[in-house]
Amino acid sequence: MKVILHNSVSLDGSFTGIAANMELHYQAVNSFGAQVYMVGSNTTSRASIEQNGETIPPETASDFHKSVRDPALSYWVIPDTKGTLQGVLHYLRQFEYCRDVILLVSEATPAEYIEYLEKRNYDYIKTGSIQADYREAFRQLALRYGVETILVDTGSRLGNVLLNEGLIDEISLVVTPEILAKSDRHLFEGVESHISLRNKKCETLPDGYIWIVYEIIGH
Repeated sequence: MKVILHNSVSLDGSFTGIAANMELHYQAVNSFGAQVYMVGSNTTSRASIEQNGETIPPETASDFHKSVRDPALSYWVIPDTKGTLQGVLHYLRQFEYCRDVILLVSEATPAEYIEYLEKRNYDYIKTGSIQADYREAFRQLALRYGVETILVDTGSRLGNVLLNEGLIDEISLVVTPEILAKSDRHLFEGVESHISLRNKKCETLPDGYIWIVYEIIGH
């Protein structure tokens, strides 16, 4: 299995407050042909969705059933051990490019959230005592769904956890032509040890953007 960490960043590594070109961002995402698109629960939270000016509609009867989608689409995998996405998942499930949503939960996940998932036919993978055990979760994704490639499109929190656990194989970045020197959110701010890289791609994109891909060769 290959796990790719992807994001758009400024030249100084900031991932918030940047002039991200989302068309270029998702062109890079789609190029990997990943069976799983993984995002964090903060990115997909109600607050984050509403901050972007979007409204989450009420559930309907159809939201309690899986939709029949093109198997070429990616599963959306979201770690949510605290059940913060209760009342939001039906909105995510309706996204055009989402095959279905799979949740990563733990033994500490509230029972009422597990019941919520089961009533609506959401698949979930339970690993770990408090936090999800990502290594085991990835193994289960490969066994149960035949997953060969996971694309993790996330900020520093989830991405740094996966890097620190040695679970990332490649890093893909669309670099914006700017420096945000005072930004306090940098993509690798939580990395705990030195990581060696080998460049695989450096492609010039329109309007001064650059797409770079590195293979991780050692910690």
